Amino acid sequence: MRTDRGRWGRVLGAVVTAVALLAAGAAASGEPGAISYRVTPSAKITKVSYYLDKYKGTETLFFEIAVKNMSDQPKRFRVFVDIPDGPSAAYYYPLAGKPPVLKPGQEVSEKLPLVIYNRLPSAFSLAVDEIEAL
Repeated sequence: MRTDRGRWGRVLGAVVTAVALLAAGAAASGEPGAISYRVTPSAKITKVSYYLDKYKGTETLFFEIAVKNMSDQPKRFRVFVDIPDGPSAAYYYPLAGKPPVLKPGQEVSEKLPLVIYNRLPSAFSLAVDEIEAL
């Protein structure tokens, strides 16, 4: 028996992409529902997507964010996600390593759950700050 999971996954991906493009257009025009960015010069956000998926059996908002080290030195970054009518969360890029840093030109993508939020946001902001590696 053939399932249509792959087809529905592509449809959901197209819908999320369309929503992200519409939100990016709203950000450029200053309309509500905007995505705002604040990124340190040593980093670059190369991918942003968000979607609902199951996390420990509960419908949860996930962000998938990729960050690239644009400097000529190893760096560690903190990615801060803020939803005006919901939670805020901070994540470290990279999560682990010895030392936990991105080499120059290296990029990492993480799937980040916001476990207490179960709907798509109307707006959010992303901030990427450089932090000291441990």
